[in-house]
Amino acid sequence: MVSALIEPLNACIRTSSHRLGNEKEVGQGIKASGVPRSEIFLTTKLDNIDHADVLGALNKSLGLLGTDYVDLCAGPSPYDDKICP
Repeated sequence: MVSALIEPLNACIRTSSHRLGNEKEVGQGIKASGVPRSEIFLTTKLDNIDHADVLGALNKSLGLLGTDYVDLCAGPSPYDDKICP
């Protein structure tokens, strides 16, 4: 998976997700690509179960991604995947 990320890193917004389970591989792909972190717009999305500890979940994501920051962190839904009326 890491090698599959290297080429797209040169042409797209980089997205990861705790729920997709790809944060570690995305972080490895970023590192292997040689693209400076400052040139990457990195996003992640926390899982719905993380709404009780958003900071803890974000810190876990940062560790898996191997970075000190993300440019956008989508928060979990307080509705746990239910559609709001």
